[in-house]
Amino acid sequence: MKKNNLTLSLFFILMLLITSCKATYYQVYNVQPKSNSLVYEDENCKVEYNFWSNGGNVEFSMYNKTDDILYVDMEKSFFILNGIAFDYFQNREFSKLTNTITSKTNNSMSIYGHSIGFGGTTTQTDYAQVSLTTKECEIVAIPPKASKRFLEYKISTEQYRDCELFLYPKNNRNNKITFTEKSSPLVFKNRLTYFLEPNNLDYPITFENEFYVSEITNYHEKELKTEEYEKNCPDETKSNIKYIIFNNYSPYKFYVEYYYPNIQNRKH
Repeated sequence: MKKNNLTLSLFFILMLLITSCKATYYQVYNVQPKSNSLVYEDENCKVEYNFWSNGGNVEFSMYNKTDDILYVDMEKSFFILNGIAFDYFQNREFSKLTNTITSKTNNSMSIYGHSIGFGGTTTQTDYAQVSLTTKECEIVAIPPKASKRFLEYKISTEQYRDCELFLYPKNNRNNKITFTEKSSPLVFKNRLTYFLEPNNLDYPITFENEFYVSEITNYHEKELKTEEYEKNCPDETKSNIKYIIFNNYSPYKFYVEYYYPNIQNRKH
């Protein structure tokens, strides 16, 4: 019994040591647009991208430049990663709970189980949760001179590994690797389709926004993050509220967060 307790204690001590030695690292990816810009624009719409997030959200906003409603055909729009196409329209249903309040007004009141009429009124309020279900739209309408945001897929949530790239670099040694469009491990694009008239499905407008990862760099958390204190108004003095900012932020980049040590004890 004592031996089992000793083994258990040693296990918890080991886990505590591993947790206390845990360090955070970031693998930062540079995204190169084929058009050298994160903005696509034609005579009807303007599309802007921002990839900065853990895993790289393929997030974009689409602005309707016209004076008419612009219709995005989600069934004919795709995210394509390394040649594999993923549908934007998946015919899904989404449910969420919402609080509802119902009121009922009576011209009588109840005393000891007997209903007694009187000149005034009473209002009974009931609170309940109901489930609201919405169906995914096959066609998304964007009003004139307005925009909508689209967010569905991530570029990659897995670390890229290479013998020339240290997972836990010291003094920035071998912490970076670069690619051409042909050698890039991640090449992706959005193929989007829209039309301007509700009954004009036979004449769609289709365009593609293409990108590839041109550089991957591994950083220790201390190299990438800075702590700053929020300033009080109006004297600009430091408050007790502290927040963290990424020094390397860019809409052209995204990151994958990982930790030291790893289970496999990998160096690359």
